[in-house]
Amino acid sequence: MMLKNWKKGFTLTELMVAMAILGVIAALTVPGIKRDYTKKQFQVAISKFYTDLMQVGPIAQVETGKVNLKNASDFTDNNWVNKYLSGTLKGDGLKTVASNSAKHDGFSTAYGTINAPGTRSSISNYCKKANGGKTYVLDNGYAVCSLPVDEDGFVTVYVDTNGNKAPNIAGLDLFSFKINLNDDEDGSVTGTTGSCIDSVTADGCFNLVMNNKFKIPYYN
Repeated sequence: MMLKNWKKGFTLTELMVAMAILGVIAALTVPGIKRDYTKKQFQVAISKFYTDLMQVGPIAQVETGKVNLKNASDFTDNNWVNKYLSGTLKGDGLKTVASNSAKHDGFSTAYGTINAPGTRSSISNYCKKANGGKTYVLDNGYAVCSLPVDEDGFVTVYVDTNGNKAPNIAGLDLFSFKINLNDDEDGSVTGTTGSCIDSVTADGCFNLVMNNKFKIPYYN
């Protein structure tokens, strides 16, 4: 009498169920992994830019021989990016591009906010040529927009750490800063103030990131 050698495998139904389970797991985990990776990229980028920006004041003080930089011509004429910031960027290089009320070369034409990423608004009025604004594009892809020093001794700076590429969300790839050029401040850098999650120019966002050890706390 011969014994039959039975080999049992998975049925088609069982395979389809297993594939469906794997699909559900991937759908739940992959977006989160991608989101965390994207957030870490922008955390590193904004931390690097902040470090470079912090060097502008001390370099300018040495170059000009002035402690109070508020009335230094490089800042009143808004030429400081070419002269001081480019020297701190470790060979990234930069070029000046057009900046006017209608267009921002290097920046996106419109940005979303953390609360409403799909609702897009232009930032062109915040750094326009009529107000003395100048826009630069670095070789590493950063877009930088600066305004001349104001009457209180502050310079406003906007940066998009990946230029006009997505996601174009204020507080993620777009941030705004203030450089303090008054006596005894040495060009200290802080973020602009504001609500952050509802600001199209990321007002208040950098302060939240800096106070959270350069980790973005509001994009989950």
